[in-house]
Amino acid sequence: NEFNELYETLLKQAGAIEQKLGTLAQEFNEAAEKLQTSSPPTAESTTENVVDNNETVKPKPRRRGGMFGNELTLDD
Repeated sequence: NEFNELYETLLKQAGAIEQKLGTLAQEFNEAAEKLQTSSPPTAESTTENVVDNNETVKPKPRRRGGMFGNELTLDD
């Protein structure tokens, strides 16, 4: 009997959470659409800048000279 009551309570809570998530998702989509329509050039230019920054080649870190000379270390 307690199990059934708990089960029913959990089902009601799950339904309420699902409805709230649906509402929040719709509000998010509407807000995102407003942002996209109000400033599309800015969004595109920032995306292009990110791609350009990722394409830059990073120099390899300099190897440390040590007392072991040319022996391989864990860093190699």
